[in-house]
Amino acid sequence: MLNTTLRLPCPAGMNHTTDRDGFATHSFPPDGLVAESRIAYESTPLLTAQIRSGVFVFAGAGGNVTAIVGTQAPAIVDTGYGPRVAEIADGIVGALGRAPRWVIDTHWHFDRADGNAAFARAGATVLAHANCRTRLSTNQYVPSLSWRISASPREAWPSLMFDHPFTLDIGTEELRLLPQAPARPHRRRCCRPYGIGKRPRDGRSLHPS
Repeated sequence: MLNTTLRLPCPAGMNHTTDRDGFATHSFPPDGLVAESRIAYESTPLLTAQIRSGVFVFAGAGGNVTAIVGTQAPAIVDTGYGPRVAEIADGIVGALGRAPRWVIDTHWHFDRADGNAAFARAGATVLAHANCRTRLSTNQYVPSLSWRISASPREAWPSLMFDHPFTLDIGTEELRLLPQAPARPHRRRCCRPYGIGKRPRDGRSLHPS
């Protein structure tokens, strides 16, 4: 079971958060998009939906988190927003019956990767595109949002990296991961989980939001 007792970052609307318990430090305008996003993520109810047998999505508490049962080991795609990680973790264990063995980061932003440290402490291995680790392990600045982000604590960094198409076999399911070109010129490549397929592959896809 995941340890869901977490000390949380400062409330949304503040222009600074702390780095305790696995979270990066953030500095941003109190009336900007980052602050508004954090407020929304803290107040939106967590929605759980079953996409098909063995595949669940958790929406509302940051970027969507997808959980896949797998016969060998469960996996999740992204880990959600810090103050909601305990709630997300409980939902995942309830849906899958156990904690995930694998965590796949599609991006380095807080709404995608805040829960990395908590899941890693519970025994999960975090994997991501090599650039995701670079972003999480070094200080970042997003000029368009006046947003400064410190390097995340070491336990939040992906421990397995790839920069080419990669397939993760979790038993009855294969997760096919594709590196993606930057959405904007200044961004670095990250990862798209392209498909979840039972053998033989069925072509179903997950689209990152």
